[in-house]
Amino acid sequence: MSATNNNDKLFGFKLIAVVNGIAAIIHLLFWTAPITKLTLLIPSIQAPAYVDMATIYGLGLADLIWSIPLLTIGSIGLWKMKPIGWLAAQLVNVLYWYSHTLVFTIGIVSDNVSFGMFVFVPFGVFSFWAAYYLWKTRSIILNYKKL
Repeated sequence: MSATNNNDKLFGFKLIAVVNGIAAIIHLLFWTAPITKLTLLIPSIQAPAYVDMATIYGLGLADLIWSIPLLTIGSIGLWKMKPIGWLAAQLVNVLYWYSHTLVFTIGIVSDNVSFGMFVFVPFGVFSFWAAYYLWKTRSIILNYKKL
């Protein structure tokens, strides 16, 4: 493998690391305020709205518990060319596909499509390329030795 081709391959890992790092920050900022407010509002919410709020609360907590740590581990791990970064990045890709399917299904069925549903779409689209790239180049990260 030529040095240029190897640098191109490493650029892909670095690009995914940067995008995942940005995504982690956006997830954190996006969910921190609503979850804080929801925690205070839940006791006073009536039944139909309660189901909607419970869904939003659940999605926010899932992002805080799973997405943000995996995005962070994936970002740092890929930047340092560690296999754990590869694994975390692939897990995040699957989480994006799952959560987008869930969020859009809920929005369409409840006839409640909102701006918040589209905030993470660019990351979801990027994750299709990232998953393919990471799978195709997995031997590079598994055999990576820093010179």
